[in-house]
Amino acid sequence: MKNNGVLLLFCCLSSLAYLMSPSIGSSTICAYSSVLPETSQVFKTTSTNTFSKTTFNSFEDNNATQTNSLDCTNLISPFNTETNVSIVTDLSWTIVAASSGYLLTVGSTCGGNDVLDNFDVGPIPFYTFTTPLLPNTQYYVTVTPYNTSESAIGCTEETFVTGSQIPICAALSNPINGAVDVSLSTDISWNAVDLAEGYYLTIGLTSGGTELVNNINVGNVTTYNFPNDLLPLTEVFVTIIPYNSYGSPSGCQEQSFTTKLSLPIEPDCSDIIFPTNNAIDVPLTSSLSWQAITNVEGYMLTIGTSSNSSDTLNNLDVGDVTTYNLTGVLEANTAYYVTIIPYNDFGNATGCLEVFFTTEDVIPECTYLISPYNGEFDVLENTSITWYSVNNANGYSLSLGTTINGTDLVNNLDVFDTSYTPILDWPEGETIYVSITPYNDVGEAFGCQQESFTIIDYPIHAPSFFTANGDAYNNTWKVTDTEHEVKQIFIFDRYGKLLKTITNTNEGWDGTFKGSKLPTDDYWYFIELFDGRTQKGHFTLKR
Repeated sequence: MKNNGVLLLFCCLSSLAYLMSPSIGSSTICAYSSVLPETSQVFKTTSTNTFSKTTFNSFEDNNATQTNSLDCTNLISPFNTETNVSIVTDLSWTIVAASSGYLLTVGSTCGGNDVLDNFDVGPIPFYTFTTPLLPNTQYYVTVTPYNTSESAIGCTEETFVTGSQIPICAALSNPINGAVDVSLSTDISWNAVDLAEGYYLTIGLTSGGTELVNNINVGNVTTYNFPNDLLPLTEVFVTIIPYNSYGSPSGCQEQSFTTKLSLPIEPDCSDIIFPTNNAIDVPLTSSLSWQAITNVEGYMLTIGTSSNSSDTLNNLDVGDVTTYNLTGVLEANTAYYVTIIPYNDFGNATGCLEVFFTTEDVIPECTYLISPYNGEFDVLENTSITWYSVNNANGYSLSLGTTINGTDLVNNLDVFDTSYTPILDWPEGETIYVSITPYNDVGEAFGCQQESFTIIDYPIHAPSFFTANGDAYNNTWKVTDTEHEVKQIFIFDRYGKLLKTITNTNEGWDGTFKGSKLPTDDYWYFIELFDGRTQKGHFTLKR
């Protein structure tokens, strides 16, 4: 039989607890899980496991403890000896750097394992119980770090005591206890309490008072909305008592907050401090600031790029603050119109003046191809290119080539819109490399990436023009078909009228229809190959 290893167990003697040791493998030496008192009687059980047989030996022994290099851990929450712990608590402990996991034993007696028995929680330093713990119970916890070569030894058993199943008291979260200058239209909210099934709420205008809410059961929620606005400059007293089927806590403290002085009139307008009216070269990373107004609940902010417009910000409620960060909002070299409107419970300020400023000009950002897109293949030979507009660019420097960084097609051409149409068709089958650099009075965009697209490589070459003017040179439009792939060619005018059918590519077309010369214009062709492929395009007749 194959020996799978030895499992060593220690039990608790009197009030001293010794932990269950993990498997020690095929070794015949086992370390005690904690320091043993001298001359202690220790009961040790070893089990030798085989595939089909287990033998047990029990004997008394006195052993000296051994050590290893893996440190023990300590409970963080609940901490050792903590009392009144919630019955829905989790366990967490300090991380041991050299460990790859943790074995967790939890019992309700010293050295016990009736809750968890050497449970492997893996590498995470916490554990969530699947069911609530018992109330008013002392629990004993041992966390044993391990890695692939060893387990920590001598780790101390720690303990905590749970509290009652009755929930604890709740605290106001908004407004907080003692808050002042609270809005008259405020609602109240409080922290959720473990084990609570609902809350009783009392609210008064004097300590112990019940004028506003008299011990109503609001259910299992953590907010309450007043049906009406509160009175100005008034202290409001709040008592929140959680409950569940086991009862309610006693002694929950009354909490309070004080409302602000809010006169029954609309607030005055506020003056913008920065940027000042008619300011220029305002940085794009600026923060808007304005004068604080008394008797105000907040401010509405409107920003537009023309007078009385709101295309940038539309009546944004920024709350009771006097600054707003414009980073990411502003664009370079742009005029902005700003209005700040204070408001309170009684309405908005009226007649507030608009302020105007202009942002700084900065080096423009790079742009990118729209059509053809970067990396596109089989682009038609007469395709125009277009790119995205850059807001503060005065123009674009355009270079085009058939090699990386090449300029054999276009060399630093100054373009004032966002498109370019080639004078001649792009060369068939070639990759076109495009560099577009936006610029303005400040400078050129920096680090713009070169892009490219590849022109379609037609199997048959069709001329882009011919000159049927009787000079004995290029008087016939003729397709080059060296491999004899063309079955037939159809030629049309711009209205789709069929002008010529060619079945012999050596024949070509002389620019006539029924013996009459056709005028200078663009004409279209459709080529059908013997293998079923087709090719179409247009060309120019010049006279």
